[in-house]
Amino acid sequence: MKNQSAKPEERAVARKRIDMILHYWKEEAAFSKLAECTSSHLKAYQRGMTIAFDRYHDGFIELPALDALFSALEKPYDYTAFVSARIGWWRKLVDLWERHQPEDERSLIALSGLGGLYRAQGQYAKAEPLYERALAIWEKALGPEHPDVATALNNLAGLYGAQGQYAKAEPLYGRALAIWEKALGPEHPNMAASLNNLAGLYHAQGQYAKAEPLYGRALAIWEKALGPEHPNVAASLNNLGWLYKAQGQYAKAEPLYQRALAISKRPSGRSTPTWRQPWKTTRPYCGIQVVRRKQHR
Repeated sequence: MKNQSAKPEERAVARKRIDMILHYWKEEAAFSKLAECTSSHLKAYQRGMTIAFDRYHDGFIELPALDALFSALEKPYDYTAFVSARIGWWRKLVDLWERHQPEDERSLIALSGLGGLYRAQGQYAKAEPLYERALAIWEKALGPEHPDVATALNNLAGLYGAQGQYAKAEPLYGRALAIWEKALGPEHPNMAASLNNLAGLYHAQGQYAKAEPLYGRALAIWEKALGPEHPNVAASLNNLGWLYKAQGQYAKAEPLYQRALAISKRPSGRSTPTWRQPWKTTRPYCGIQVVRRKQHR
């Protein structure tokens, strides 16, 4: 394969065989739920990544093709799963994009993805410059009112919120909310996520009067857009219940918690939300922080 003087047809055969090998490891690494991930899946993930990056450096795989395989191998994972086994590969991919095509859309997705992994580990100082760089490039390339800019704003605001830097987070969440409302309309699921995040920020500061109507509006949007039994609805009910509980309004909190619990027990085929501190409970419904490939898109 490394014989650069080989005939074109021989190199073409080599490429086909590489594709077959990588497809095999991609299938071996695939699993439907994180709970089903085994050491064999992780081994296949590592083996597939090793082969793909080596063949890229040998000149047999182009960077977009490497990125596509990377995305396929990463697809089953969320931002908190097996981070230590994955973060080195993310750094390698970001480095390649930064060196060769730093303003390509996929480079920005990789920047934000690596930032998300650092945030999941609590390495905020490493995540912040990645989020800031992604935001600056999106603004320059797409303009200050593009939905992707709102996603980048939301990611950076979430990072500040996680550190208790509420004064820095609030204007970013506010700007993201305004962009999404203008670009996507007042009833889009991204609006619900943005409202939930801003409400959570107020909640964390004890500003319950500001948080309550935002939580309520987010809940209404998700119920209408996704149906009354969607996990995001359960998360939203939980957040509002948490708010009432913090104020000692237990009679209001109880039916919300009960409904959220009932949703979480239904066999919907979707993963149920994880109850955490309210401003952390729901990431943007369709953003880079949630999935590596854009969905609003």
